[in-house]
Amino acid sequence: MKVKLVGEKNTYLIIKMLFYIKMNIIKKNIIKEFEDKLKGYSPLTVKNYVCQVNKLFKEYNIINENNVVKFIREENTILRKMSIKKFCELFYPSFSIDWKKIKVKSTDRTEFQTILYNELSFFLKEISEDEIIILTKKFKHLKNLSDEEIKKYGINLYKQLKLILMLGFDTGARIRAILKLRKRDIKIFKDEVKIQLVEKGDKKLFMKITDETYSHLQLYILKYEENNCIFFGKSRVSLEDMDMKYYELWSILKNMSRKILGKGISFHWIRRGAGYKIYEDSGKDIVATAEFFGHKSSAQTQKYLKITSKRLEEVLKKQKRDW
Repeated sequence: MKVKLVGEKNTYLIIKMLFYIKMNIIKKNIIKEFEDKLKGYSPLTVKNYVCQVNKLFKEYNIINENNVVKFIREENTILRKMSIKKFCELFYPSFSIDWKKIKVKSTDRTEFQTILYNELSFFLKEISEDEIIILTKKFKHLKNLSDEEIKKYGINLYKQLKLILMLGFDTGARIRAILKLRKRDIKIFKDEVKIQLVEKGDKKLFMKITDETYSHLQLYILKYEENNCIFFGKSRVSLEDMDMKYYELWSILKNMSRKILGKGISFHWIRRGAGYKIYEDSGKDIVATAEFFGHKSSAQTQKYLKITSKRLEEVLKKQKRDW
């Protein structure tokens, strides 16, 4: 009888083990699919979103509306809410969760996710080719290049990063819109230089750039690029090319900004900083700032900028570009 009981227990354990193995395989496949569907997002965003979904699966074997809401409220952060919301929209569209009712902790994001013009100007003057070449050597996907090729690649990344930051602060555009920039998108109207950018939803915007930025743009195009696509040197750019270029520039920006500014900034800090500059220079015209961002409403812009920040009220001033 004892033998029979032991046998039944072993069978139960084997079935249980096989069940968990199967569930883990299913979870891994779902997470991989989720990661694939996030193509077009920044590497950091993808990493953070996947991390939150992994935590969700570790905590709950059954994914239902109650467990999802409970999981979000446990940590109560905007990152967890946005990542799980995106996951549910893709894999559980039948869920009828009222996302607006799930309140998360509010933080003064402007204090650590905005870069002012003075800070950016200082950063652009301090970054050097040699330091970026050293960082370039650490990229695993470039390990087959010779030292001379790495040096050339690093110098090009240095020039690309500087130019992209200038264009970003002039236009408030997202990094991916700038990376799509082509020669034909640069237009001269009388005494103004504008670039055509393709933003989210294939929205086309003509944005003015300053003379100082245009001078750098001209030099870059003349010296390095002869093909259609400015930052890639070819007419057709794949999503993989775009992701890799984003990763290279983002990684260098993070590392260099930690060293020079004492904080790791991202490209979105540039976009928000550019918006604050427009907001201040326009006499705090929220409608004009909304147009600059391409927002549908001024309320969206006000929420995005958190324009009540005392720091920005005191520090931001009108000033000329001094790249």
